[in-house]
Parts: sequence; C-alpha cells; structure tokens
Amino acid sequence: FIIIEDVSDQAEVGRHRDEWRMMLAHDFRAPLTIMHGTLRAMQDLGAGHPLSADDCDLLDNAVRNSRRLDDLIELFLETTRLEDGAMPIQATGVNVDLLLREIVREEAPVAKAHGLKLTIGAASALTARADPELLRRATTNVIENAVKFTPSGGTITVDSAPDFGSVLIRISDNGTGISPRDLPRIFDRFSQGENARRGHGLGLGLAFCRAAMNAMGGDISAESEEGSGSVFTLRLPVMSGVEAKP
Repeated sequence: FIIIEDVSDQAEVGRHRDEWRMMLAHDFRAPLTIMHGTLRAMQDLGAGHPLSADDCDLLDNAVRNSRRLDDLIELFLETTRLEDGAMPIQATGVNVDLLLREIVREEAPVAKAHGLKLTIGAASALTARADPELLRRATTNVIENAVKFTPSGGTITVDSAPDFGSVLIRISDNGTGISPRDLPRIFDRFSQGENARRGHGLGLGLAFCRAAMNAMGGDISAESEEGSGSVFTLRLPVMSGVEAKP
C-alpha cells in the first residue's frame, strides 16, 4: 500500500499562524511604547515631587518589566525575520578566541552574582565566517541560559575548537540538565519544557540562537543528561586568509 498525505493544508495553517503572530507582535508594540514612555515621564516627574520608597520601587518595577516585554517582542520579530531570510547578515571573519574572551569578561559578573564561576577553556586560533553581532548575541544567550539553570556553586565553561572545516564554540555547565523528552524541542519557539513551566521564560532565546546560527551558515545543538548539566555547541564555517574582527 502507498499512503499519500496532503500536507498543503497544514503548511497553510502554519503560515497563517506565523502571520497572525507577527501582526499581534506589531500591534502590541505601539501601546507598549506609549506605556513605557508614560512610565518614564512619571519617573522624571517624581524627581521633582518626592515619592515614597515603596512608590519608587513600584514605578521602577513597572518600567523594568515594560522594557522586558518590549525586548521579548523584538526578540520574537528578529527570530521570525531570521527564519524568513529577511534580516541582512553582515558576514565577515571573526576572531573566535577574542570574541569569547570579551563575552566571558562581560558575563562573568552576572554569573558571579548567581554564585557561579564562568571560565574560558581551550581556544581555537581559527577565524569563523559569521556576523559578529549575531554571533555575540547567540553565544551570550546560551551563556545566560546556562546561568538560569545552574545552581549556585556551579561552573560554566566556554571553549572553542576546530572541526573539519568548522569552528566549534561549546558552552558547558553542571546545572540541572534537560529531560530527554524536552531535549528534541528546546530550540522551538515557545517550547515549554519542565524548566519553562517553573517560570524561566517563553522559549524564545534558544529559538533565536538557532535562527541566527542557521542564517550564518552554521548550526547549534545540545547534549544533556538530566541532573548532570548540558553542553551547547555552536558550529560555524571557517574563514581563512582574512582579517578577523572581534
């Protein structure tokens, strides 16, 4: 027997769903911008009319969370544009070792505030072909994800290595790990694994990482053992004979 399944309707539903999400995100943007501007104006007015400590805390919290919501909407829109090939990619030679050292230096205080040690391991002298800003953001997202899911006292290590025409960037931790059930879909948008249900986000950060890596001609993968930590690997093509940028 030959079974033929028509998936055109499924594809159409998926396309309409993505279009609806994009429109919804854009529609949220305008009132959110107004709300954020109003809150900032209230902060400025409060400087001339002293507020109580509790009122200041409430206002600061409202401003901070309105900005966070705006950042989430922007992350969703950027991820969608990357997946659709609608975001320009400025590919050039990137000095991976230098970039990783800069990122670790910037993120180390954040890790320390969570009781974690962020270290740089072995480094590759190769130059990767990548968009420097996209690679920086993707790597930083993975590190910040490791910070969220590594208990105090843990260690996060960042290293790089050559691999048959590619450069590998690895971020490893000894955190909570990922369940076998959740691992295959952690890079999907809005994936809700066990950790996400505990209040650790909407599942956009790793989706952005995958979209960014794919757009640069690379990929990202993860290995994990629940309760023993995770290793995320970012793979990029090598670019030789060019001046590398950090």
